[in-house]
Amino acid sequence: MNVFYDGSWIKQWQDARAAGRFSRVDMDSDEFRKLEEIHRLYRADKAFEQDCIGLWPKLPRHRNIQVYENWLKELYCHLRYHIGLFTYKPDAARWLDKRKNPKPPKAPEDPEQLDRLQLFIWDPRTSIALFLSSIWFDNGWQNKRDWCRDAPLLISFYVDFLLRVGFHAEEAGIQELESARALLDSARTELPQTLVIARALRCSVSRGLKELWADQHGASSAQPTAQSSVPQNWAELAFDDAAWFKPDPGAMPLISLLGPTTLPLTHTLGLVETSTRRIVSILPPKSSTSGRNNGVDEELAHHLGQVILAPWGLPPDDCSHIMPPTTSMRHGSHGPTCHNPNRGAITVLVEPPVLNALIVGMGLSATFAQIIPHASEESERDHYWFVEDVHQVIPSYYIDEPAPPSPELL
Repeated sequence: MNVFYDGSWIKQWQDARAAGRFSRVDMDSDEFRKLEEIHRLYRADKAFEQDCIGLWPKLPRHRNIQVYENWLKELYCHLRYHIGLFTYKPDAARWLDKRKNPKPPKAPEDPEQLDRLQLFIWDPRTSIALFLSSIWFDNGWQNKRDWCRDAPLLISFYVDFLLRVGFHAEEAGIQELESARALLDSARTELPQTLVIARALRCSVSRGLKELWADQHGASSAQPTAQSSVPQNWAELAFDDAAWFKPDPGAMPLISLLGPTTLPLTHTLGLVETSTRRIVSILPPKSSTSGRNNGVDEELAHHLGQVILAPWGLPPDDCSHIMPPTTSMRHGSHGPTCHNPNRGAITVLVEPPVLNALIVGMGLSATFAQIIPHASEESERDHYWFVEDVHQVIPSYYIDEPAPPSPELL
């Protein structure tokens, strides 16, 4: 967490832009437009960096490596590395030793760097989506609340600058930058919300139903897979009040939400699925109960919110943060086994206030547990589910970095 600024840089930069910064009328010339695209990008990047002088959030007097790791300018350096302007991956230690601060070359030095430059120049939306999704999570930056807030805004300043100085003269190139700006508008909302959603899903419904059947079936939560090395309840790492995640031993969340209920007597645990699913619909509690024959099911629909989740799809490889769907039966549980996690949606119950945190299109990597009546038959009948554990929350625009070609193809 950044301790030396609170986001006030955003207004300072906006005021500076209104006062004429980030315009660079001097670059609006035939000489600039005649440069090859890569050299044009280097020149535009240098001009942007010059306009940023004096605008970076100030560091505290007593500096340490963690302060530099969380600095907004360090985030900017990671962006420049990603799009191919730097040949080295930024290491915050270089701020403490200037000899470790190499200068970027004036031209790409290797094919991979050239590929990154070409991708950003001709498909900036994909380049930025990669940076703010799979690469973001690979580096563990989803735990940096300030960076989740600031990254889409910082990159928006960068993209707007390229539009202002006429980086692309052709309409097709301008449209590509406009498309990237539209993605950044979504990222401004969704990237910070990943932490908020992960926290909100640890609600009374999740905790209560998990505890209800823990003794009967064993409180075994799925472990993170090779696709996601982050620890369970990873959002705890980014919140100061992590104790919020710990249930109150004296609380009875199900009774407080449902009143006296026969749920423990009429229902049990069915299948358990671990997967990544996309939010497709958010439904408030029903004002009137109808459509389900089971009285307890109607009671749940009347008191609780519902989230409809569709399969996200299979991960392209083992490095993806998309979790491949798996299902299992807990010890002592029973019920239908015809559920296909790759097809169809599931309906997840949550505490009503949780609905306000959710955004349609975003993804949840979690362990979902099915609630079924004791008398349930083997059928395709829809059943409710609840979130047992949250492993990761991803934005709607998440994409994976293409895997490098195998040696046999080279």
